Amino acid sequence: MKEILTIGYATFGEAIRRRILVIFLLFAIVSIVGSQVFKAFSPGEEEKFVIDMGLNSIKWFSLLIAILLGAVMIPQEIERKTLHTVLAKPVGRGQFILGKFVGTCMAVLFNAALMAIAFFVVYIIQQQGQFDTALLVQFGLTCMELVLFISIIVFLSTFSSTVFVLVVSFCVLVLGSTATFWKNIPAENEISGLVFLGVSTLAPNFEIFDLSRVILTEATIQPDMIMYPIGYGFMYTAIMLLLSFVVFNERQF
Repeated sequence: MKEILTIGYATFGEAIRRRILVIFLLFAIVSIVGSQVFKAFSPGEEEKFVIDMGLNSIKWFSLLIAILLGAVMIPQEIERKTLHTVLAKPVGRGQFILGKFVGTCMAVLFNAALMAIAFFVVYIIQQQGQFDTALLVQFGLTCMELVLFISIIVFLSTFSSTVFVLVVSFCVLVLGSTATFWKNIPAENEISGLVFLGVSTLAPNFEIFDLSRVILTEATIQPDMIMYPIGYGFMYTAIMLLLSFVVFNERQF
């Protein structure tokens, strides 16, 4: 456990020092704060505009940060030959993978938390001190979504280059964000039907983590809307990490 946390803290520190991360964080905060200016274009819908703008900024900027950080964490260690030094110490390959995963999660969630704080402050000011606890629920589900996505990126990083991880991660993000479309699209033949079925089955369903429509319509959030995404996220993450351990353990450097 000590080795995992050591690698995790080192990964977190390295990630925080990256300038591209700071740039994305600033863009996100500007977008959230700027929603107060653009809400004038939607009279009567000010609250919904601020919520939609804030939640989407947190989610998409955090996902982009996850791609940029996760795609370089392991491949960069291999390219720099620093991986050999780390593994030469009493650190197993599984501990290395888990440490990188934990460190990347810490960095991404830290930035997501900063964005969320900015959003909550803007929202409370706009609502004159009132706060909707459903927004905290949505932020929690967004964090689970980020952890799941990072586990996929870590898995891809165990056997491929940075460019490959960037491209495939982006494709996974698009597929996962349009899961309903791939599930319901009519198949013209058996081959296309199998392809659509494979995509809808294997690709992560990121849509189940999004409660923004429920929040915007002021509907009641049912317990299964929270428990199912959390259970799904933990199970998918565990599978991805297990596959990462297997692949990385068999890889020759």
